[in-house]
Amino acid sequence: MFRHHDSMGSRAESDDDSLEGVYRSKRKLVRALARKGGEEDAEDVVQDAFLKSMEAEQAQPLKSAAAFVMAVTRNTVIDRLRRRAFRSTIISDSSDLDAVAVDAAPDPERSVIASDRLARTMAIIERLPTRQREVLHLHRFESLTYAQIAKRLGISARTAEGHLAAALNRISAELDQNDADGD
Repeated sequence: MFRHHDSMGSRAESDDDSLEGVYRSKRKLVRALARKGGEEDAEDVVQDAFLKSMEAEQAQPLKSAAAFVMAVTRNTVIDRLRRRAFRSTIISDSSDLDAVAVDAAPDPERSVIASDRLARTMAIIERLPTRQREVLHLHRFESLTYAQIAKRLGISARTAEGHLAAALNRISAELDQNDADGD
């Protein structure tokens, strides 16, 4: 990430508060903080934190690179935890879609209700913006990951997540509205 070159100044490497010095001397500490958000994302969080810190330093010199990197790392962990909680909410809220797709009830009345709900769901999906519909199809029906969707559509994984969340929210809201109107 940073080019290594010998320190010519009088400060010891651990006292170097440049981003390069922080990267060399405090990377393990930053990674330990990043692991609070989950071991699987820790390295991504560390990279994001240093990248954001480098971008901020280009705009304006940092008073304390170490403090800034730690704050950015903490905020990145919090953002990822919030996003993960939001995704699990979306996934649990989308159980209606799963119930429509797999209704094993042999009861004829339930079969008619499920068929009607499936038809309404498909109609809502058809009205989704093209990109949301594509992401929904790739994720739900082709079981692609966000990274695979991003690569296929030429968008970021976060954008793919956003499109899926928007699609599921719209489907859920319209189904709820239809159910309320039907009562």
